[in-house]
Amino acid sequence: MKNVHYALNVDVNQPEQSRSTNEDISKVLKISMKKIDRVKKRFVEDSIEVALMGYPKEREYEKKVDGDLESHFANHLSRMQFV
Repeated sequence: MKNVHYALNVDVNQPEQSRSTNEDISKVLKISMKKIDRVKKRFVEDSIEVALMGYPKEREYEKKVDGDLESHFANHLSRMQFV
């Protein structure tokens, strides 16, 4: 969702005085100007969905930890005392 912030800040339909430059946006959001350029490029070349949410994932990853194991670890960690 960070890309939504980038896109809103570079909206060319905003009045000139309220529009931010890439440099201003990169300073405020602490991101590179290259990142802003990539988001703009995705918007122009692909779609608003790709620009905002990224490319669809093509690969499915196998879960390494299931709910039971995660519950076991959480229970174990909750009983540990940290200094």
